[in-house]
Amino acid sequence: MCRLLSAMIIAFGPVPLVSAQTSPAEKRLFDELDKAGIVVFDLHIDVKASPRIAQVNLRNPGAVKGMNRLRDVKNLSSVSIFDATSVIIESGTKIEPNPEIKSKPIAPQHIEEALQRVAELPHVTTLRLHIDNLSADHLKRVASMKQLETLGIEVFDITDQRIRDFHALKVLKNLKELQLARFKVSPNALADLKAAFVHVEFARFLKPFPEFRELEIAAKEAPLIKLQKAKYNAAIAEVKRKRLQIEAGKRPPGDVDFLQSLGRVKDAAADLGDLQLSKRTLEDYLDIAEMAYAEARARVEAGSLDPDQFHRAHYFYLDAQIELMRFQKKLESK
Repeated sequence: MCRLLSAMIIAFGPVPLVSAQTSPAEKRLFDELDKAGIVVFDLHIDVKASPRIAQVNLRNPGAVKGMNRLRDVKNLSSVSIFDATSVIIESGTKIEPNPEIKSKPIAPQHIEEALQRVAELPHVTTLRLHIDNLSADHLKRVASMKQLETLGIEVFDITDQRIRDFHALKVLKNLKELQLARFKVSPNALADLKAAFVHVEFARFLKPFPEFRELEIAAKEAPLIKLQKAKYNAAIAEVKRKRLQIEAGKRPPGDVDFLQSLGRVKDAAADLGDLQLSKRTLEDYLDIAEMAYAEARARVEAGSLDPDQFHRAHYFYLDAQIELMRFQKKLESK
């Protein structure tokens, strides 16, 4: 069976493809879907008639055609569509694109057909998209799905020029949760977007990950400074690696282990005594901790996350707020 997992599979946590209540006929259906690049699994493994989620890999040539069979999946409430070019392999200590996966963009018509298949599933109330080349027409197709209650779209390099296209989604009046991620837009454009979705109870607009850069170490610097910079660079190297894993779908966006790594960067920056570096590091820490908390909150409310992990994410979010507030007060007192 296909075991190519997207970030969203990881985000919902490890769950079996089917539960103990799955009939032989359903298992045959799921095997057929799996061959087409569509993985179906249960959201709650200990509940009879659990809501089911379908993960669609558009890189599989049979994915769109296979989506016709989703109408036969009982209790299907959620569909995630993703582009598997983001999957990576590890070679020693390096992270590289998977050479077995083509890098050619998904054809716009291919995406349109996949969205049309979802529109034909009236009981699907959750849609998540991890596809970079979404067009204005694709977003209009999503806007036609009036039954949607949860919508997540993660794309890279969305700027002010394209952000207006996303305003088409404001007609989705049944939305209770919205997540739009990785937008590189101006504060004014982001404010306009937030205003368009003021009716959504739980809306998240996530910024791109910050750039993490190592510090140069000069030969003539004092031994202590060299050690402190080396310590900071070691923490940065760890964060950069985990960031690549998140962007490639090998870790969920709200990974607590990633937050712990960021905490080490924060501590190493504080040791150096560079106020500008500390300020930037604390702001990055807060941005990512807020994203992790939002992700954990959504998952725990869906019943797909251990409450202990939610409390850990909440701890880091509170810690990030406290650390930045304490730093700002320290600056004001000088």
